[in-house]
Amino acid sequence: MLTEWYSGTHHFKNGSLVVTHDSMFNLYSLRKTYVGLATAIAVVESELSVDRKVSDVLTNRPEYELGNTTIRDLATKSGAKYFGPNRIEREEVARDLIKELTEFNIAQLIT
Repeated sequence: MLTEWYSGTHHFKNGSLVVTHDSMFNLYSLRKTYVGLATAIAVVESELSVDRKVSDVLTNRPEYELGNTTIRDLATKSGAKYFGPNRIEREEVARDLIKELTEFNIAQLIT
């Protein structure tokens, strides 16, 4: 189980809500960490090079959308955050890569 503790207000702008025991936060940075970990596990288990282009593995996405993005780029969160004209998030591309390599979703793989 992961926990975080907050006090004060939700942000520093006027009108911000006071943090209470019922307050909810989007822990995007935590999600990124788990997606990166799952990507690394998938690469190790698949015995692929982290420098392999994602488009070599994910054939369901056009190469022009992914460009020269490598598996390392996905795992380390470097390079583009969005891909293609529909602005698909990097984490969604990583999810598809993980599923393709392992047949597991992120939660299953980490578990």
